[in-house]
Amino acid sequence: DLGGEPPGRLITAMLEPFGIDVAVIKARPLREEDRTCYLCARNRRSQLFDLAAEWGMGKIALGHHKDDLLETLFLNMIYSGNISTMVPKQVLFDGDVEIIRPLAYLDKNDIREVASLVGMDSVKNYCPLEKDTRRETIRSLLTEVYRCEPGAKKSLFHALKNVRHEYLL
Repeated sequence: DLGGEPPGRLITAMLEPFGIDVAVIKARPLREEDRTCYLCARNRRSQLFDLAAEWGMGKIALGHHKDDLLETLFLNMIYSGNISTMVPKQVLFDGDVEIIRPLAYLDKNDIREVASLVGMDSVKNYCPLEKDTRRETIRSLLTEVYRCEPGAKKSLFHALKNVRHEYLL
């Protein structure tokens, strides 16, 4: 958290020394009754796809990391009844858009450590639901699992590419 500055300005300032251009786009508003994590994420993705098309870009890089993928797996199993997560590379709309997640194989703490070494810090999450979400519940559960079983994160992540379909219903 870098104080009371708007996140767009903070991110722009952190990336400026690296010569990275930043465009800060205001999110499309959601009605109060539609303010759920799912609808907000869907709205944000839709806006990204529209911007990519408008700007003539076919690739969108997202910052999801290993912890995000594992949290999503457990969110989907517990709340949606399916076994799935995000993938490092996903081609959509008949190949018009490709989503990549270049940090997918990295732990959140390792990313924070490297970011700190180059003078970057995390930016406050301004979502009003931030501390009261299903993802936060799953994050707490997984933290406890990792505390009790130190090798669990490595095994769980490996399981994502070691599925034995013949032993599933």
